[in-house]
Amino acid sequence: MMRLFNPFTVLICSLLLTTSCATHPPAPDNALPDLTGLPQTLLAGATLEQARSVALANARTKGWTPVDSRPECVVLERELARNSPQAQALGPQHQQLPPRIRVETHFRPQADGVLVALRAFIISHPRDAEMQHLDYTTDYQVPLQASLAALQQEWQTGARPPVMPPTSTAAPDPSPAERPHADVQLTPPVTPPRQPTAAPPVVNRPSPPPNPAPAVAKPASPAPAHTVPALPPPERRPPVPVTALPPPAAPLPTSGLIPTPAPITNSVNETNPMLALNQNQPGLWAYYAEQYARTHGCTLTDNGAMLREKTISYELHTVPCADGRAFLLKCQGGVCQMAQ
Repeated sequence: MMRLFNPFTVLICSLLLTTSCATHPPAPDNALPDLTGLPQTLLAGATLEQARSVALANARTKGWTPVDSRPECVVLERELARNSPQAQALGPQHQQLPPRIRVETHFRPQADGVLVALRAFIISHPRDAEMQHLDYTTDYQVPLQASLAALQQEWQTGARPPVMPPTSTAAPDPSPAERPHADVQLTPPVTPPRQPTAAPPVVNRPSPPPNPAPAVAKPASPAPAHTVPALPPPERRPPVPVTALPPPAAPLPTSGLIPTPAPITNSVNETNPMLALNQNQPGLWAYYAEQYARTHGCTLTDNGAMLREKTISYELHTVPCADGRAFLLKCQGGVCQMAQ
């Protein structure tokens, strides 16, 4: 009896355990994430739709692709640069299928505007069964803060609707008693037809006294007639022979003289993997280097970051501190780190 009862007991216990897991209330899907400690900024006076529109427009200009859009969150992705330190740290197995970087932009309405917070991830093995999400928010702290500063500046300068000038209010018309000419209408005056002017009266001059009879004058001799000599007939000249012009010379070849302009490509700079300002802007990497030194307990001097070396793929900066220390930083792919 004990051998027959044990299997039934185990079956009943299993059913009870399964029923208790199924009745456990699941976590709500619409729970908002905690934004404490994330890089964030407040767009003062903005609505939720305005904040999302400005953030999406700013992201598209920097080459990001929206992959998910909800009222309180916009997910952006782009391919991570192969020569970036983050991609190289994942190993050579990601060369055929490069990793991607993902930025979650969270919007939280407040009483005085909309709070915008950013969170960064690196996705290894994208579109694969081994896909992993690695949180890189702390490593990308400085570029994320720069992105929020650019978003704040764009909201303050270009996102607000233009302020229309106040319309001028016309003064009220005075009452008929106050108007000096109340019966004058605002119509062009009619010009009366011109009347023919009367001729001035003719004043008869007094007749001169009678003159004595003039003496008979001698007839004057006629003046000699002036004769014009006849012009000689024009001299005939031989006709001028018409000669044909030589044919124009063949045009010189210009293929070797004028270089062919290079095609214009609208490509996105792959060395800047973050939603940040243009890395070709002068002084941007120096700003990143100074931010790195501040986060590591350095009090900057008046000299600030000094450029030591600049190549196509990275820049080398020295940041002196007030206590005598100095940071030698290598800025590449959106991240500044200590030079090896």
